Amino acid sequence: MNKKLISLILVLPLILMISLFTAVNTVSLAVSVPVSKIEILGPEIVYLDLDKQEKHFIEYAVYPTEASNKKVEFSTEANGDARKAELEYKDGYLCPKSVGQAKVILTTVDGGRQASFIVQVEANTLQEIECSVEKSELLIGEKTTISTEFVPRNAPNQQLTYEVVEGADIVSVSSQGVVTGIGVGKATVKVLSRINAEIFDTLEITVSSSAPVQFTEKTVVNTVLQDEGEVPLYIDGTAEFTYTREALQADGSSAATIVDCEMDTDNARLKYAFLDEDFIGSVTVKLTVTQLGKEPYTDSCEIVRIGGIEAVWTEEQATAMSLVMNVGETQTFDFDVTPLSAEIECRVELTNDHGFITVAVDLEKRCATVSAVQAGADAKNSYTDITLVLWHKDAPDNEQTLTMRVNVFSDTFSS
Repeated sequence: MNKKLISLILVLPLILMISLFTAVNTVSLAVSVPVSKIEILGPEIVYLDLDKQEKHFIEYAVYPTEASNKKVEFSTEANGDARKAELEYKDGYLCPKSVGQAKVILTTVDGGRQASFIVQVEANTLQEIECSVEKSELLIGEKTTISTEFVPRNAPNQQLTYEVVEGADIVSVSSQGVVTGIGVGKATVKVLSRINAEIFDTLEITVSSSAPVQFTEKTVVNTVLQDEGEVPLYIDGTAEFTYTREALQADGSSAATIVDCEMDTDNARLKYAFLDEDFIGSVTVKLTVTQLGKEPYTDSCEIVRIGGIEAVWTEEQATAMSLVMNVGETQTFDFDVTPLSAEIECRVELTNDHGFITVAVDLEKRCATVSAVQAGADAKNSYTDITLVLWHKDAPDNEQTLTMRVNVFSDTFSS
């Protein structure tokens, strides 16, 4: 037999065995190893400071270690009733975008296995405000008060400003956030942080009318310093009507000897003047409107006259150009309000404040407690100007102010 043929016959079984072995191993290498579990290697709750832009690297393990596909997907969801924090996942790091709490979930692409942990994002500086009103639909003369939620809740500098950005002839808004319907239509009110105008919220208010002539202010408060004033009216220029008016005392008798009033329909105002300079109390102006084919409509406005208030610091130290305090120190400063029986309200305004101080006002005890929290980078710029704005609760437009400057020092300052 040919030697080459014999060699081929002898080698062929060996070739077949090698091929079969290679095929078996190739099949075994192609078998996928499924994921059975994913585990978070870090803490169950991670705390991040938004002010410092802290980040967190997510450490996790996918099992078994020889799993074929270890890819994971990142997602977040709210954790219970807590405000949800916004988080960004980039290159393995969690980056906070807003204050709150979130449940972070890692899900394996293979098998959908999940593991999670909680992230709590905190901050000291104000991040956001959310505003609401009890009633977003008003009648002419009705009022509603704006409520504001601060994020974080304990953020300093919670002073706000209010403005009507659309529909100034529809609503008015006071410095205390009281919205009054003064015309028919829709309006937009904007609430802004005084320290950062980029932090704001808006509210939509709708106002309707029940008569062609109405008082847009149901109660007007004056002090004895004011002898005359005006009450704004809503007047529908397209309607035909007649009206009568009268001024009454609390017992229903005529107040003609106390206050004189007249209608200025061209300028939509009721003008009044006190004839009795010493009068303290209230009178009611009653307006009766008649339209053809309709029942008469009655509207009224109460004009209240109270004594004015005066406020002064009791301690001379408080009125000094600059009060010096050390970090950790607390001082209480009294103030007097005249008359003593006046029911007052107050707000605190801080200028050049970077968390140097905190101020707490006790209106019953007529005092303000100032606590020095921290000093600035240098003594020159570590001051805060404090302004207490006081007013009679029934006369919010007649404000009195008390001011004080506080310099906070620490041991790091040599002079």
